[in-house]
Amino acid sequence: MKKTTYIIRVGGAHRLRFTATEGKDNAILTPTTAVVKADDRIKLTAKGDKLGKKASRKALLQLLDFPNQVMEPRTGAQLVSLALLAQVAPLYAAQGLTPLPAVYVTGALRIPDAVSDVLRAMQGKERWSGDEWHLRRPWTLRTLIPVGAAAPENAAVKYVGGKATQIYGRRMKFWAPYSGCAVAFAPDLPASVRREILKASPLMIPITVSAGDRPISVKLAANDLVYRASDDIPTLRDASPVVQRFVRWLEKGDHAQRWVDAIRANGGGRSYSVTQGERELWCAVLSLVTLFLDWTVRKAGFLTEAESNALERQYVFWLGSDGPKDPSAGAVDLCQASAFYTFLRDYLRENAAHVTEKSGCADTVARIHVVNRMDPSLTLPREVTFRAYAAGRTAPEDVDLQRALMTAGIPFRTEGKDTSWRYAFYAKGKAPKGQPEKLPCLSMPLVELPLEVQSELVKLFGDRFGSLLSHLGEESGAEAENGGENQ
Repeated sequence: MKKTTYIIRVGGAHRLRFTATEGKDNAILTPTTAVVKADDRIKLTAKGDKLGKKASRKALLQLLDFPNQVMEPRTGAQLVSLALLAQVAPLYAAQGLTPLPAVYVTGALRIPDAVSDVLRAMQGKERWSGDEWHLRRPWTLRTLIPVGAAAPENAAVKYVGGKATQIYGRRMKFWAPYSGCAVAFAPDLPASVRREILKASPLMIPITVSAGDRPISVKLAANDLVYRASDDIPTLRDASPVVQRFVRWLEKGDHAQRWVDAIRANGGGRSYSVTQGERELWCAVLSLVTLFLDWTVRKAGFLTEAESNALERQYVFWLGSDGPKDPSAGAVDLCQASAFYTFLRDYLRENAAHVTEKSGCADTVARIHVVNRMDPSLTLPREVTFRAYAAGRTAPEDVDLQRALMTAGIPFRTEGKDTSWRYAFYAKGKAPKGQPEKLPCLSMPLVELPLEVQSELVKLFGDRFGSLLSHLGEESGAEAENGGENQ
Protein backbone atom coordinates (compact mmCIF):
# COMPACT_ATOMS: atom_id res chain seq x y z
CA MET A 1 0.00 0.00 0.00
CA LYS A 2 1.45 3.32 -1.09
CA LYS A 3 1.86 5.85 1.68
CA THR A 4 0.48 9.34 1.27
CA THR A 5 3.05 12.13 1.44
CA TYR A 6 2.06 15.35 3.20
CA ILE A 7 3.67 18.76 3.08
CA ILE A 8 3.10 20.31 6.48
CA ARG A 9 3.15 24.10 6.67
CA VAL A 10 2.55 26.30 9.65
CA GLY A 11 2.16 29.96 8.77
CA GLY A 12 1.16 33.13 10.54
CA ALA A 13 3.69 34.31 13.10
CA HIS A 14 5.67 31.06 12.83
CA ARG A 15 7.66 29.19 10.20
CA LEU A 16 7.43 25.43 9.79
CA ARG A 17 7.54 23.40 6.59
CA PHE A 18 8.53 19.78 6.03
CA THR A 19 7.32 16.61 4.34
CA ALA A 20 5.92 13.62 6.18
CA THR A 21 4.22 10.28 5.54
CA GLU A 22 1.83 8.20 7.59
CA GLY A 23 3.78 5.79 9.76
CA LYS A 24 2.83 2.31 10.93
CA ASP A 25 0.09 3.97 12.89
CA ASN A 26 -1.92 5.76 10.19
CA ALA A 27 -2.84 8.50 12.65
CA ILE A 28 0.79 9.65 13.00
CA LEU A 29 2.72 11.69 10.43
CA THR A 30 6.48 11.03 10.47
CA PRO A 31 9.20 13.09 8.72
CA THR A 32 10.17 11.28 5.52
CA THR A 33 13.84 12.02 5.00
CA ALA A 34 16.97 13.54 6.46
CA VAL A 35 17.58 15.49 3.24
CA VAL A 36 16.51 19.10 3.72
CA LYS A 37 16.06 21.24 0.64
CA ALA A 38 17.15 24.86 0.56
CA ASP A 39 13.56 26.13 0.66
CA ASP A 40 12.47 23.82 3.48
CA ARG A 41 11.98 25.62 6.78
CA ILE A 42 11.84 23.30 9.75
CA LYS A 43 12.63 25.66 12.59
CA LEU A 44 9.82 27.17 14.61
CA THR A 45 10.59 30.78 15.40
CA ALA A 46 8.49 33.84 15.89
CA LYS A 47 9.23 36.38 13.18
CA GLY A 48 8.85 39.40 15.42
CA ASP A 49 11.34 40.48 18.06
CA LYS A 50 9.27 40.59 21.24
CA LEU A 51 11.95 42.20 23.42
CA GLY A 52 12.56 45.91 23.64
CA LYS A 53 16.07 47.30 23.45
CA LYS A 54 16.58 47.48 27.20
CA ALA A 55 15.32 43.91 27.79
CA SER A 56 17.34 42.64 24.81
CA ARG A 57 20.51 44.18 26.18
CA LYS A 58 19.98 42.66 29.62
CA ALA A 59 19.20 39.18 28.26
CA LEU A 60 22.22 39.36 25.95
CA LEU A 61 24.66 40.39 28.69
CA GLN A 62 23.40 37.64 30.99
CA LEU A 63 23.86 35.03 28.28
CA LEU A 64 27.37 36.20 27.33
CA ASP A 65 28.36 36.32 31.01
CA PHE A 66 27.28 32.72 31.57
CA PRO A 67 30.88 31.34 31.42
CA ASN A 68 31.73 33.31 34.57
CA GLN A 69 28.96 31.51 36.47
CA VAL A 70 30.33 27.96 36.10
CA MET A 71 33.39 26.25 37.55
CA GLU A 72 35.41 26.43 34.33
CA PRO A 73 34.67 29.58 32.26
CA ARG A 74 36.46 28.17 29.20
CA THR A 75 34.04 25.23 29.06
CA GLY A 76 31.09 27.55 29.62
CA ALA A 77 32.22 29.72 26.72
CA GLN A 78 32.50 26.67 24.49
CA LEU A 79 28.94 25.66 25.37
CA VAL A 80 27.54 29.13 24.62
CA SER A 81 29.51 29.37 21.36
CA LEU A 82 28.46 25.94 20.12
CA ALA A 83 24.83 26.73 20.96
CA LEU A 84 25.17 29.88 18.86
CA LEU A 85 26.62 27.84 15.98
CA ALA A 86 23.64 25.50 16.23
CA GLN A 87 21.28 28.42 15.49
CA VAL A 88 22.88 28.88 12.05
CA ALA A 89 23.44 25.17 11.35
CA PRO A 90 21.55 25.16 7.99
CA LEU A 91 23.57 28.15 6.78
CA TYR A 92 26.82 26.62 8.06
CA ALA A 93 26.12 23.30 6.31
CA ALA A 94 25.41 25.13 3.04
CA GLN A 95 28.92 26.62 3.02
CA GLY A 96 30.53 23.16 2.73
CA LEU A 97 32.64 23.63 5.87
CA THR A 98 33.60 21.13 8.57
CA PRO A 99 30.62 18.85 9.37
CA LEU A 100 28.39 19.84 12.25
CA PRO A 101 29.66 18.32 15.50
CA ALA A 102 28.06 16.54 18.42
CA VAL A 103 28.75 17.77 21.95
CA TYR A 104 29.89 14.97 24.26
CA VAL A 105 29.48 15.79 27.98
CA THR A 106 32.03 13.59 29.74
CA GLY A 107 31.89 12.30 33.32
CA ALA A 108 28.13 12.71 33.63
CA LEU A 109 25.24 10.40 34.43
CA ARG A 110 22.78 13.12 33.43
CA ILE A 111 22.69 16.28 31.36
CA PRO A 112 23.95 19.17 33.57
CA ASP A 113 21.36 21.80 34.48
CA ALA A 114 23.61 24.48 32.99
CA VAL A 115 23.22 22.92 29.52
CA SER A 116 19.43 23.08 29.68
CA ASP A 117 19.58 26.65 31.01
CA VAL A 118 21.75 27.83 28.10
CA LEU A 119 19.54 26.10 25.51
CA ARG A 120 16.39 27.71 26.90
CA ALA A 121 18.05 31.15 27.00
CA MET A 122 19.38 30.77 23.45
CA GLN A 123 16.41 29.01 21.83
CA GLY A 124 13.33 30.20 23.68
CA LYS A 125 10.07 28.43 24.36
CA GLU A 126 9.43 24.76 23.82
CA ARG A 127 5.68 24.71 23.17
CA TRP A 128 4.02 26.23 20.12
CA SER A 129 0.41 26.48 19.03
CA GLY A 130 -1.86 28.15 16.51
CA ASP A 131 -5.18 27.63 14.75
CA GLU A 132 -6.02 23.95 15.06
CA TRP A 133 -2.49 22.82 15.89
CA HIS A 134 0.00 22.55 18.73
CA LEU A 135 3.52 21.17 18.99
CA ARG A 136 5.94 20.34 21.81
CA ARG A 137 9.67 20.65 21.01
CA PRO A 138 11.77 20.31 24.20
CA TRP A 139 15.43 21.30 24.11
CA THR A 140 16.31 18.54 26.59
CA LEU A 141 14.74 15.17 25.81
CA ARG A 142 14.10 13.17 28.97
CA THR A 143 12.61 9.69 29.26
CA LEU A 144 8.82 9.48 29.49
CA ILE A 145 7.26 6.59 31.41
CA PRO A 146 3.44 6.46 31.34
CA VAL A 147 1.64 5.95 34.62
CA GLY A 148 1.43 2.23 35.35
CA ALA A 149 3.77 1.27 32.47
CA ALA A 150 6.77 -0.99 32.96
CA ALA A 151 8.80 0.53 30.10
CA PRO A 152 9.38 4.04 28.73
CA GLU A 153 7.63 5.45 25.67
CA ASN A 154 9.46 4.52 22.47
CA ALA A 155 7.59 6.64 19.91
CA ALA A 156 9.24 9.90 18.85
CA VAL A 157 5.86 11.64 18.56
CA LYS A 158 5.42 11.30 22.33
CA TYR A 159 8.60 13.32 22.93
CA VAL A 160 8.61 15.92 20.17
CA GLY A 161 5.12 15.72 18.73
CA GLY A 162 1.86 17.54 18.44
CA LYS A 163 -1.55 17.45 16.78
CA ALA A 164 -3.12 19.23 13.86
CA THR A 165 -6.63 19.22 12.39
CA GLN A 166 -6.76 18.69 8.64
CA ILE A 167 -9.09 20.60 6.34
CA TYR A 168 -11.68 17.81 6.30
CA GLY A 169 -11.62 17.56 10.10
CA ARG A 170 -9.33 14.60 10.68
CA ARG A 171 -7.17 15.00 13.77
CA MET A 172 -3.59 13.88 13.10
CA LYS A 173 -0.57 13.45 15.35
CA PHE A 174 2.73 14.58 13.90
CA TRP A 175 6.31 15.32 14.89
CA ALA A 176 8.76 17.66 13.21
CA PRO A 177 12.53 17.34 12.78
CA TYR A 178 14.83 19.71 14.63
CA SER A 179 16.88 22.23 12.65
CA GLY A 180 18.93 25.29 13.53
CA CYS A 181 19.15 24.41 17.22
CA ALA A 182 20.94 22.28 19.80
CA VAL A 183 19.13 19.44 21.57
CA ALA A 184 20.27 17.52 24.65
CA PHE A 185 19.51 13.79 24.95
CA ALA A 186 19.18 12.26 28.42
CA PRO A 187 21.31 9.10 28.77
CA ASP A 188 18.32 6.87 29.57
CA LEU A 189 16.30 8.02 26.55
CA PRO A 190 15.27 4.96 24.50
CA ALA A 191 17.90 4.34 21.81
CA SER A 192 15.24 3.96 19.11
CA VAL A 193 13.84 7.43 19.85
CA ARG A 194 17.29 9.00 19.79
CA ARG A 195 18.20 7.32 16.48
CA GLU A 196 14.93 8.33 14.82
CA ILE A 197 15.23 11.97 15.82
CA LEU A 198 18.91 12.18 14.86
CA LYS A 199 18.26 10.56 11.47
CA ALA A 200 15.60 13.12 10.60
CA SER A 201 17.50 16.09 12.05
CA PRO A 202 20.92 16.50 10.37
CA LEU A 203 20.85 20.28 10.79
CA MET A 204 21.00 20.44 14.57
CA ILE A 205 23.75 19.85 17.13
CA PRO A 206 23.08 16.96 19.56
CA ILE A 207 24.35 17.11 23.14
CA THR A 208 24.77 13.72 24.79
CA VAL A 209 26.70 11.89 27.49
CA SER A 210 27.90 9.27 24.98
CA ALA A 211 30.10 9.70 21.92
CA GLY A 212 29.53 8.56 18.35
CA ASP A 213 26.64 10.65 17.02
CA ARG A 214 28.79 12.60 14.54
CA PRO A 215 32.29 12.24 13.00
CA ILE A 216 33.42 15.19 15.16
CA SER A 217 32.62 15.24 18.88
CA VAL A 218 33.53 18.18 21.09
CA LYS A 219 34.16 17.03 24.66
CA LEU A 220 32.94 19.17 27.58
CA ALA A 221 33.56 18.01 31.15
CA ALA A 222 30.39 17.87 33.25
CA ASN A 223 32.20 19.07 36.39
CA ASP A 224 33.26 22.21 34.53
CA LEU A 225 29.61 23.11 34.00
CA VAL A 226 28.61 23.04 37.67
CA TYR A 227 27.47 26.46 38.90
CA ARG A 228 29.93 28.21 41.22
CA ALA A 229 27.23 29.05 43.77
CA SER A 230 24.71 26.21 43.83
CA ASP A 231 22.53 28.07 46.34
CA ASP A 232 22.40 31.18 44.16
CA ILE A 233 22.03 29.97 40.57
CA PRO A 234 22.14 32.93 38.15
CA THR A 235 19.07 33.79 36.14
CA LEU A 236 19.28 33.58 32.37
CA ARG A 237 16.60 35.48 30.51
CA ASP A 238 15.17 34.44 27.15
CA ALA A 239 17.59 35.92 24.62
CA SER A 240 16.17 33.96 21.67
CA PRO A 241 14.51 36.98 19.98
CA VAL A 242 17.93 38.71 19.89
CA VAL A 243 19.66 35.59 18.58
CA GLN A 244 17.01 35.06 15.90
CA ARG A 245 17.36 38.65 14.73
CA PHE A 246 21.06 37.96 14.23
CA VAL A 247 20.29 34.72 12.34
CA ARG A 248 17.91 36.52 9.98
CA TRP A 249 20.52 39.23 9.39
CA LEU A 250 23.20 36.64 8.66
CA GLU A 251 20.99 34.94 6.09
CA LYS A 252 20.67 38.12 4.03
CA GLY A 253 22.95 39.64 1.40
CA ASP A 254 26.65 38.84 1.58
CA HIS A 255 26.79 38.53 5.38
CA ALA A 256 27.29 34.75 5.23
CA GLN A 257 30.21 35.28 2.83
CA ARG A 258 31.73 37.67 5.35
CA TRP A 259 31.58 34.85 7.89
CA VAL A 260 33.22 32.40 5.46
CA ASP A 261 35.99 34.93 4.70
CA ALA A 262 36.59 35.32 8.43
CA ILE A 263 36.84 31.53 8.81
CA ARG A 264 39.46 31.37 6.07
CA ALA A 265 41.34 34.32 7.54
CA ASN A 266 41.70 32.32 10.75
CA GLY A 267 43.02 29.25 8.97
CA GLY A 268 39.80 27.25 8.69
CA GLY A 269 37.53 26.16 5.87
CA ARG A 270 40.35 25.03 3.60
CA SER A 271 40.24 21.26 3.98
CA TYR A 272 38.56 18.65 6.14
CA SER A 273 39.77 15.55 7.90
CA VAL A 274 38.56 13.97 11.13
CA THR A 275 41.92 14.65 12.78
CA GLN A 276 41.83 18.35 11.89
CA GLY A 277 38.07 18.74 12.12
CA GLU A 278 37.90 20.19 15.62
CA ARG A 279 40.54 22.85 14.89
CA GLU A 280 38.64 23.86 11.76
CA LEU A 281 35.39 23.89 13.74
CA TRP A 282 36.73 26.31 16.36
CA CYS A 283 37.89 28.65 13.58
CA ALA A 284 34.28 28.80 12.42
CA VAL A 285 32.90 29.19 15.97
CA LEU A 286 35.27 32.02 16.91
CA SER A 287 34.56 33.83 13.64
CA LEU A 288 30.81 33.54 14.29
CA VAL A 289 31.08 34.84 17.86
CA THR A 290 33.17 37.80 16.64
CA LEU A 291 30.64 38.57 13.91
CA PHE A 292 27.79 38.31 16.44
CA LEU A 293 29.45 40.75 18.83
CA ASP A 294 30.11 43.17 15.99
CA TRP A 295 26.43 42.92 14.99
CA THR A 296 25.26 43.73 18.53
CA VAL A 297 27.06 47.07 18.26
CA ARG A 298 26.89 48.19 14.64
CA LYS A 299 23.52 46.83 13.56
CA ALA A 300 21.38 46.15 16.64
CA GLY A 301 22.82 48.76 18.98
CA PHE A 302 22.45 46.58 22.09
CA LEU A 303 26.06 46.88 23.29
CA THR A 304 28.61 49.65 23.25
CA GLU A 305 31.79 49.21 21.25
CA ALA A 306 33.82 49.04 24.48
CA GLU A 307 31.58 46.26 25.84
CA SER A 308 31.80 44.32 22.59
CA ASN A 309 35.59 44.64 22.43
CA ALA A 310 35.96 43.45 26.04
CA LEU A 311 33.70 40.45 25.40
CA GLU A 312 35.58 39.62 22.22
CA ARG A 313 38.91 39.58 24.05
CA GLN A 314 37.40 37.39 26.76
CA TYR A 315 35.93 34.87 24.30
CA VAL A 316 39.16 34.77 22.30
CA PHE A 317 40.97 33.85 25.52
CA TRP A 318 38.37 31.26 26.48
CA LEU A 319 38.25 29.63 23.06
CA GLY A 320 42.04 29.31 22.97
CA SER A 321 43.02 31.36 19.95
CA ASP A 322 45.55 34.05 19.20
CA GLY A 323 42.67 36.25 18.16
CA PRO A 324 40.53 36.55 15.05
CA LYS A 325 41.91 38.19 11.95
CA ASP A 326 39.90 40.63 9.90
CA PRO A 327 37.56 38.88 7.43
CA SER A 328 39.25 40.69 4.55
CA ALA A 329 42.33 38.62 5.27
CA GLY A 330 40.37 35.55 4.24
CA ALA A 331 38.90 37.00 1.05
CA VAL A 332 40.41 35.49 -2.09
CA ASP A 333 40.73 37.06 -5.52
CA LEU A 334 39.73 34.07 -7.63
CA CYS A 335 41.22 35.64 -10.75
CA GLN A 336 44.78 35.56 -9.39
CA ALA A 337 47.12 32.80 -10.57
CA SER A 338 48.58 32.36 -7.06
CA ALA A 339 45.10 31.69 -5.63
CA PHE A 340 44.38 29.05 -8.26
CA TYR A 341 47.75 27.31 -7.86
CA THR A 342 47.32 27.21 -4.06
CA PHE A 343 43.90 25.65 -4.55
CA LEU A 344 45.26 23.22 -7.16
CA ARG A 345 47.95 21.87 -4.82
CA ASP A 346 45.45 21.33 -1.99
CA TYR A 347 42.82 19.90 -4.33
CA LEU A 348 45.17 17.31 -5.81
CA ARG A 349 46.52 16.41 -2.37
CA GLU A 350 43.04 15.84 -0.95
CA ASN A 351 41.91 13.84 -3.99
CA ALA A 352 45.13 11.95 -4.82
CA ALA A 353 43.25 8.64 -4.98
CA HIS A 354 41.08 10.04 -7.75
CA VAL A 355 43.84 11.23 -10.10
CA THR A 356 44.47 8.77 -12.92
CA GLU A 357 46.48 8.33 -16.11
CA LYS A 358 43.70 6.49 -17.93
CA SER A 359 40.36 7.82 -19.12
CA GLY A 360 38.28 9.00 -16.18
CA CYS A 361 35.25 7.50 -14.47
CA ALA A 362 32.53 9.11 -12.34
CA ASP A 363 34.78 9.92 -9.35
CA THR A 364 37.92 10.97 -11.27
CA VAL A 365 38.97 14.55 -10.51
CA ALA A 366 42.08 14.86 -12.71
CA ARG A 367 44.22 13.05 -15.25
CA ILE A 368 48.00 13.06 -15.70
CA HIS A 369 48.51 11.99 -19.29
CA VAL A 370 50.02 12.84 -22.68
CA VAL A 371 48.09 15.09 -25.04
CA ASN A 372 48.75 15.27 -28.79
CA ARG A 373 51.39 12.49 -28.48
CA MET A 374 53.94 14.87 -27.05
CA ASP A 375 52.68 17.04 -24.18
CA PRO A 376 52.58 15.52 -20.66
CA SER A 377 49.63 17.34 -19.13
CA LEU A 378 47.35 17.76 -16.15
CA THR A 379 43.66 17.85 -17.13
CA LEU A 380 40.57 18.49 -15.01
CA PRO A 381 36.86 18.91 -15.91
CA ARG A 382 36.26 22.66 -15.86
CA GLU A 383 32.82 23.00 -14.28
CA VAL A 384 33.50 20.63 -11.36
CA THR A 385 36.94 22.10 -10.71
CA PHE A 386 35.80 25.70 -10.76
CA ARG A 387 32.90 24.85 -8.45
CA ALA A 388 35.37 23.42 -5.92
CA TYR A 389 37.67 26.42 -6.46
CA ALA A 390 34.92 28.95 -5.73
CA ALA A 391 33.81 26.98 -2.61
CA GLY A 392 30.56 28.89 -2.37
CA ARG A 393 32.08 32.30 -3.12
CA THR A 394 30.78 34.56 -5.86
CA ALA A 395 32.75 33.78 -9.02
CA PRO A 396 32.66 34.78 -12.72
CA GLU A 397 31.09 32.40 -15.23
CA ASP A 398 33.36 29.46 -16.12
CA VAL A 399 34.51 30.87 -19.47
CA ASP A 400 35.15 34.31 -17.97
CA LEU A 401 37.03 32.86 -15.00
CA GLN A 402 39.19 30.74 -17.30
CA ARG A 403 39.92 33.77 -19.46
CA ALA A 404 40.87 35.86 -16.39
CA LEU A 405 43.20 33.15 -15.08
CA MET A 406 44.84 32.83 -18.50
CA THR A 407 45.41 36.59 -18.49
CA ALA A 408 47.02 36.09 -15.06
CA GLY A 409 49.47 33.62 -16.62
CA ILE A 410 47.98 30.13 -16.24
CA PRO A 411 48.67 28.10 -19.42
CA PHE A 412 45.24 26.59 -20.06
CA ARG A 413 44.75 24.99 -23.48
CA THR A 414 42.18 26.57 -25.77
CA GLU A 415 40.60 25.82 -29.12
CA GLY A 416 42.01 28.61 -31.22
CA LYS A 417 39.90 31.70 -30.66
CA ASP A 418 37.56 29.79 -28.36
CA THR A 419 38.56 29.88 -24.71
CA SER A 420 37.02 26.46 -24.01
CA TRP A 421 38.93 23.24 -24.68
CA ARG A 422 36.65 20.21 -25.07
CA TYR A 423 38.10 16.80 -24.32
CA ALA A 424 36.89 13.21 -23.84
CA PHE A 425 37.79 13.22 -20.15
CA TYR A 426 35.64 10.21 -19.22
CA ALA A 427 35.79 6.73 -20.68
CA LYS A 428 32.76 5.72 -22.71
CA GLY A 429 29.81 5.11 -20.42
CA LYS A 430 31.78 6.14 -17.31
CA ALA A 431 30.78 9.80 -17.01
CA PRO A 432 28.76 10.94 -13.97
CA LYS A 433 25.04 10.67 -14.53
CA GLY A 434 23.76 13.45 -16.75
CA GLN A 435 27.19 14.49 -18.08
CA PRO A 436 28.78 13.73 -21.47
CA GLU A 437 32.15 11.99 -21.84
CA LYS A 438 33.49 14.96 -23.79
CA LEU A 439 33.21 18.30 -22.02
CA PRO A 440 35.11 21.60 -21.44
CA CYS A 441 38.31 20.90 -19.51
CA LEU A 442 41.20 22.76 -17.90
CA SER A 443 44.41 21.29 -19.32
CA MET A 444 47.95 22.52 -18.56
CA PRO A 445 51.30 21.22 -19.86
CA LEU A 446 53.21 19.85 -16.86
CA VAL A 447 56.46 21.59 -17.80
CA GLU A 448 54.70 24.98 -17.70
CA LEU A 449 53.40 24.56 -14.16
CA PRO A 450 55.22 26.41 -11.33
CA LEU A 451 57.92 24.39 -9.57
CA GLU A 452 55.91 24.25 -6.32
CA VAL A 453 53.03 22.57 -8.18
CA GLN A 454 55.40 20.17 -9.92
CA SER A 455 57.00 19.36 -6.57
CA GLU A 456 53.59 18.56 -5.12
CA LEU A 457 52.89 16.24 -8.05
CA VAL A 458 56.18 14.44 -7.48
CA LYS A 459 55.32 13.98 -3.78
CA LEU A 460 51.89 12.65 -4.60
CA PHE A 461 52.51 10.50 -7.62
CA GLY A 462 56.24 9.77 -7.51
CA ASP A 463 57.40 7.57 -10.36
CA ARG A 464 54.15 7.99 -12.26
CA PHE A 465 54.78 11.71 -12.58
CA GLY A 466 58.55 11.53 -13.02
CA SER A 467 58.41 8.93 -15.77
CA LEU A 468 55.83 10.95 -17.64
CA LEU A 469 58.10 14.00 -17.68
CA SER A 470 61.14 11.94 -18.68
CA HIS A 471 59.29 10.62 -21.72
CA LEU A 472 58.57 14.08 -23.01
CA GLY A 473 58.27 13.82 -26.78
CA GLU A 474 57.99 10.01 -26.89
CA GLU A 475 54.94 8.43 -28.39
CA SER A 476 54.81 5.27 -26.32
CA GLY A 477 51.64 5.13 -24.33
CA ALA A 478 50.62 8.55 -25.60
CA GLU A 479 47.22 9.47 -26.88
CA ALA A 480 46.34 11.91 -29.61
CA GLU A 481 43.50 14.20 -28.73
CA ASN A 482 42.78 17.65 -30.04
CA GLY A 483 40.08 19.90 -28.73
CA GLY A 484 36.97 19.40 -30.81
CA GLU A 485 33.74 21.25 -30.49
CA ASN A 486 33.52 24.90 -29.63
CA GLN A 487 31.40 26.18 -26.82
